[in-house]
Amino acid sequence: MNTIGKILVILNFLFAVIVGLLIVLTAATRNKLKQKYDEVEIQAKIIVDGHKTTKEIVGRVAGDNVQAQKELDKIKQDLADKQTELKVSKDLFDQKEQQYIETLRIKDTTVEAIKTAKERLTKEIDFLNGVIKERENSIVALEANVKTFRIIAQNQEANFKTAQIRNENLLEQLRGISGKLARYEAGVTGTDAAIIRNPNAPNPPSVLVNGKIEIVSGSDLVQINQGTDHGLEKDHTLDMYRLSPDARYLGMVRIIDANTHTSVGRIVAAGNAALRSQLKVGDLVTSKLTSR
Repeated sequence: MNTIGKILVILNFLFAVIVGLLIVLTAATRNKLKQKYDEVEIQAKIIVDGHKTTKEIVGRVAGDNVQAQKELDKIKQDLADKQTELKVSKDLFDQKEQQYIETLRIKDTTVEAIKTAKERLTKEIDFLNGVIKERENSIVALEANVKTFRIIAQNQEANFKTAQIRNENLLEQLRGISGKLARYEAGVTGTDAAIIRNPNAPNPPSVLVNGKIEIVSGSDLVQINQGTDHGLEKDHTLDMYRLSPDARYLGMVRIIDANTHTSVGRIVAAGNAALRSQLKVGDLVTSKLTSR
């Protein structure tokens, strides 16, 4: 049943109630009139039976008739008032009905607006899901690129290590050539080189030591981050070098004080003094370039 049908059912119910009230009021009036009539009949009999009380009875009946007429008029007036109230109630009901119809129309409009908003939000959600999917695909592609770049970096690192080893070998060759040149300038040749003691001769440790310079003090003292725990002892020598920005050999340092984790050395190689003055923190030291 739709809304209009429900409204009609309610109107029929109200009309039936009002008609029932009118019927009850009419029946009550009829009963009262019948009762008055019976009283009048009894009074007429009494008049017939007693002449003396006729005038009194007639007056009473007349008064009762007047009262009954008043009551009847009152009932008519009440009925008219009830009809007026019924009309007012019907007008109010019609107004409420129009308000309900307007409310239903507004609700229908709101429902349509909600449906439209829902469709728009659904499209926006689909669009955002597409954007998220594209970003996920981009992330997957970026991760693949990162893996590729990582492999390239590993290859570059391997190439760098290969170049570093090549540079170390070149430094070792340079160190050997420098030693030969020093012996040649000192006039030492052949087997006599093993007999003459050179105070600047290399004396590397028996174990491989690789470290770096932590402090440069003055023009000939450095502190390195290797000590007795790494196999260094006093009078051991290490070669100094640098790989960047360009590879170069920086000379040799002799350990004059070895501690547990650090050592102090003095530059003893006869290399270029200007080159030695360029020593800086972070330069490397090793025992690999010199063999016993």
